Amino acid sequence: GAPPPSGLPISINFVGGGTPMGAAESAGVVAENNWNNAIGTNGTNQALYDFTGDNSGATLTWSASQNATDGTNNAPGNYRMIQGLINTAPNTTTTVTVSGLLANTTYTVYVYCTENTTGAVRTAQYQISGPGITTVTNTATDPGSFNGTFTQATNSTGNYVVFTVTATNFTISATPVSASDGNLSAPINGLQIIPPPPPAPSAPANLSATGGNGQVALAWTASLGAASYNMYRSTTNGGPYAKVASGIVSTNSTNTGLTNGTTYY
Repeated sequence: GAPPPSGLPISINFVGGGTPMGAAESAGVVAENNWNNAIGTNGTNQALYDFTGDNSGATLTWSASQNATDGTNNAPGNYRMIQGLINTAPNTTTTVTVSGLLANTTYTVYVYCTENTTGAVRTAQYQISGPGITTVTNTATDPGSFNGTFTQATNSTGNYVVFTVTATNFTISATPVSASDGNLSAPINGLQIIPPPPPAPSAPANLSATGGNGQVALAWTASLGAASYNMYRSTTNGGPYAKVASGIVSTNSTNTGLTNGTTYY
């Protein structure tokens, strides 16, 4: 069976008529690696991998009318993610469903939605819905071929829209609204599902200091979730403090270069 949900960031690249992204390519408003390549106009229960490259426990199902591309810039990263896309026909709706997310977690969902409009003004409607979700709709007027800058659309011109959702499953629907050239479309280039950042580790506990000749040996109890520690020092209680060591991975360190008889904080 599928692994338990990881609750970590997930990024999805709809390859469309473009080129699949490599695992090391970083892209998105929230720059992440290990984008999942969704190939073709339709797919069912594709396993999704998180930004570490591990199976997230979530799956992807999507249905669109056609594959397409935005321009010809195939540079790795943002341009490659935007270049390929899935799209609607003039009177159809594209649906993208993500299932199996971590429960009781509030996700920020980024939907990338732009193509080369060849100068036309095209507007599409993007909607998020699902069990237990209050349906929310946003419209985006396409700014045209991607120039390297992300602009959020909030019922305005932009190349991505944002939703916030607390759910294990959700569906994004994309529907054309209007087009000055008559070519109705609602592109989707990619999707990012970003959980809140983990809470900061608590301060180290049980700090002890053993004085020596021009130095002090410090030791402490490890803080849950801390990967490393920084050391700050001042001769004034309350600071300001200067960083004197960083990236300490053990739970002890000796600070040298001190002046005997001086009190340090």
